[in-house]
Amino acid sequence: MPPRIVLPLRLKPVNASSATPPITSAVRSFSSTTSLYKKQSLAARYRDPYIRGQVLAAKAANISRQKELQEERQKSIGDPIRGLETPFVRSFDTALPEQQTVTDLMLSRETTAKDPSQPPPGPKATQEPFLNHFLSIGEVMKSFESSATLSEPSAERRTRAEQLKTADEANALRNGDKAYPPDAVDTPEETERKRRNAELAIQRIVSLRNGSSKDRTLANVRRCVAIFGRHYTDRVLSPKPASSHAANHDVTVPVVSDAAAADTKQFKIQPLNPEWNLRGGPDTGSSEVQIAILTAKIRTLVRHMEGDGRKDKMNKRNLRLLVHKRQKHLKYLRKKERGGPRWQYVVEKLGVIDSMWKGEISL
Repeated sequence: MPPRIVLPLRLKPVNASSATPPITSAVRSFSSTTSLYKKQSLAARYRDPYIRGQVLAAKAANISRQKELQEERQKSIGDPIRGLETPFVRSFDTALPEQQTVTDLMLSRETTAKDPSQPPPGPKATQEPFLNHFLSIGEVMKSFESSATLSEPSAERRTRAEQLKTADEANALRNGDKAYPPDAVDTPEETERKRRNAELAIQRIVSLRNGSSKDRTLANVRRCVAIFGRHYTDRVLSPKPASSHAANHDVTVPVVSDAAAADTKQFKIQPLNPEWNLRGGPDTGSSEVQIAILTAKIRTLVRHMEGDGRKDKMNKRNLRLLVHKRQKHLKYLRKKERGGPRWQYVVEKLGVIDSMWKGEISL
């Protein structure tokens, strides 16, 4: 068999320097391999159904794992819109004090089994600190007293009615009529029954349980001003510490009812902040009040979006604006208070978490 002649890979003119090519030039190195072989091998592997199934299974497992990690990360940082649900935040739904546990559904299901003639129990406006139509409890009670005085007939009129009733009954018996004429004046028992029914009707009208969403929002704004305004917090919270370790400062959040916070005459304690008496009226513009008002509005919008407003793009934009505006107020308050008593009071009362003010919030 004749010997095999090894030829160079590239054809070029032979000169003196390349008259005798080296032996290594005939061997193709790995780095000089073209990508055509790689593409062909990958295509051949992808056409293999077994290998293709393994690749797709690995991709699906990777996507599912990323989804689980994203959910765990979201749970760890919390919901930047809702935050933690505290009793005060939960009371925004009814605009009633956070100690109140009776709901509208429970009231609607209650009936009077013993006496069906009596109206079913309903909300009592005299037990609520904030009423509808911007009324106060004192005004409602005063109207009850005046209406009772006006509805009560005088003694002379009642005596005259009794005389007429006796004469009419005698005439009816004399003429043989069975139907007696109607009473000119109600009896004291009938008058008292009508008065009670009128009071119950007024209480249900002015109660926020039967109000609209707009009425509850207005009541929540008044509650936020009364509880988070500095005309109230300056009396019960100590001033912020001057040290840089304010975050470790322990604060005891006072438990005061909404009625006590709304009525400034009920404060009998010595104010902790000497600057509280410099204010001319209720504080409505501080960061704490704005954060509380924005939280109430955000909760109302979230409930609307989760219900019938899933496609309401305008309110979705409004929700995004409110969330970002609250984020700016939280950043400002945290920066100015340095984790002091005022910041901790807002955090514990409204359930503020880090995701509500830290980082980027996308809806």
